[in-house]
Amino acid sequence: MKILALMTMLLTAPAFANEIYDAWGDYITGGMIEEGVDPEEAKRAFGKIVTLDPMASGPGSWVYELNFPGDVHLREAERLETRGDDDAAHAAYRRAMAYFDAARFPALYTEARRNAYRKHLFAYRKVAHFSGFPLELIDIPFEGKTIKVHLHKPGATPQPVLIWSGGLDGWKTAGRDFKQQLMDEGFSVLAIDLPGTGESEWLLEPDSDRIYSAVIDYLKTRDDVVGDKVGVYFGSFSGVYAIKLALTNPDVSAAVNHSGGIHLFFNPPMDAIPPLTTSMGMRATATTFVMGLYNGEMDGVKDRLAEFSLKTLGLLKPTPEQSPLLNIYGTADRLMPIQDLDVLMASGVKATNLVYEGDRHMAWEHADDHQPRMIAWLKEQMDMP
Repeated sequence: MKILALMTMLLTAPAFANEIYDAWGDYITGGMIEEGVDPEEAKRAFGKIVTLDPMASGPGSWVYELNFPGDVHLREAERLETRGDDDAAHAAYRRAMAYFDAARFPALYTEARRNAYRKHLFAYRKVAHFSGFPLELIDIPFEGKTIKVHLHKPGATPQPVLIWSGGLDGWKTAGRDFKQQLMDEGFSVLAIDLPGTGESEWLLEPDSDRIYSAVIDYLKTRDDVVGDKVGVYFGSFSGVYAIKLALTNPDVSAAVNHSGGIHLFFNPPMDAIPPLTTSMGMRATATTFVMGLYNGEMDGVKDRLAEFSLKTLGLLKPTPEQSPLLNIYGTADRLMPIQDLDVLMASGVKATNLVYEGDRHMAWEHADDHQPRMIAWLKEQMDMP
């Protein structure tokens, strides 16, 4: 079925009692609420959405209805900042940041979504300023383009670096509290967008690990970080590059693959993109977009996805040069099949695994368990006190 027909489908507010609304319900009562958004206000905004057409930008579209309250809170934040009420301005910037992050989800299909993302970045930087959250904006030249990264340093003393990369829809501004926890444990954190997402100037490609390797090379040039102790923490789609770097880049001290695809994920059985009313459909459409193959069908996409498979690339084999690898998965993950981990382990590649029975994508249900265990593992592998 062509996605163009699905994209023009109008949905009434009650129709959002479906998978995508349920997925966003977790976000509304979780991340957005943590940033101070009123739950009822957020529900009202979602109730005004009548189409899931990712190319739509007028009233009733996803981006319009979630961008609108973001603008309201942004104007309030700027007014409060001008008045000198820093605490209230900080709170308003957090609310605006959360709305703009939701409005651009899951990919930057249109100028309206790109504009929402620019405002999200602006509000994020304001929040970092008012909260004292360390944030350095860095441009790294590479291949005639620019890798835009955020460096979070916990003070003047050089620290080992953990490179942080997210997935198709969770970008480098995510996980502020966890980044602070990592800094408290003695890491500097360098956050970078998965190619094809956020501020990345590249499309998503099988060899996108070269961009992460360029960042590692850059870190060696700085004397305010420990450039010869670099770990990687890659979540969701970017997890495949954590494994690839562990197998191929000797400058990686330790690698964490947090629920990434390995082989089976890159060989999906479907021939048509699922409906946009499902979480899988939204993310599948975003995948085609960030790969530069946004044509409404899976034709061509499946062949390209297969090229990402570590098994197809011939990399799934033990090597003495391999860096330490940690994998984190939930057995009920509907995005990344847990069977992929079986493929990895059958190959003989050495790894430590944290598997959570019944948990969904990235096993967030047990974050209180796997996050401290991951930190302890990283510190041991990177020879940190």
